[in-house]
Amino acid sequence: MAILKTEKIIKKFGGLVAVKNMDFEVNEKEIVGIIGANGAGKTTFFNCISGNLEPTSGRIIFDGHNITKYKPYQIAKLGLARTFQVVKPFANKTVLYNVTVGAFVKTQHKKDAIEKAEETINFLNIYEKKNVLAKNLTLPERKRLELARALATRPKLLLLDEVMAGLRPDEIKDMLKIIEKINNHGVTIVIIEHIMQVIMSVSKRIYAMNFGEKIACGTPEEVAKNKNVIKAYLGDEYVIS
Repeated sequence: MAILKTEKIIKKFGGLVAVKNMDFEVNEKEIVGIIGANGAGKTTFFNCISGNLEPTSGRIIFDGHNITKYKPYQIAKLGLARTFQVVKPFANKTVLYNVTVGAFVKTQHKKDAIEKAEETINFLNIYEKKNVLAKNLTLPERKRLELARALATRPKLLLLDEVMAGLRPDEIKDMLKIIEKINNHGVTIVIIEHIMQVIMSVSKRIYAMNFGEKIACGTPEEVAKNKNVIKAYLGDEYVIS
């Protein structure tokens, strides 16, 4: 059953069409990847889904709700959370404080929010850092903090925007285990990632975008062999007739 579906999403910035007629569907408990070169429209598409941008036209249906014109806080309350490419925590606040802010999406009680934040921090194996200021964290720790803030909102669907960018190979392996752990706890995941081996290994299905449009959709194996994808990434000379 589809938990998220977009229909003919278009996003224009003046004369620039950043996302064009984007049809997209994610089933409950799937891990779905989105690939594409820089400027392909991936993050803009995420911004439309999460309410950070309003689509120029089209519809977005999440968990039975038409969220096309919803604000980010309304979408978060329904159970859709996201991370951002550039991690921007409250630098002079502790890890626990940062994650507690996310937990307030689903409760107005401070005690409940702190309990959920501590549970989330422990789940992501950074509990020993809970009293450390965010500005003093390493990059991998800041990535986990960004993930924890989103996860503390108790999402049904999690949008991950390049959570592994800048990480070393061993750190990427750790992050992959965390993503699979989150998914195994029933959270549907959509992930944007430039590291092809990573997204191919973790995704059940993949959408490929180029110049704002969907150019392929299928299993990792199908997308890797798709002529349009090969052309977009490598050039015409690499396409086998």
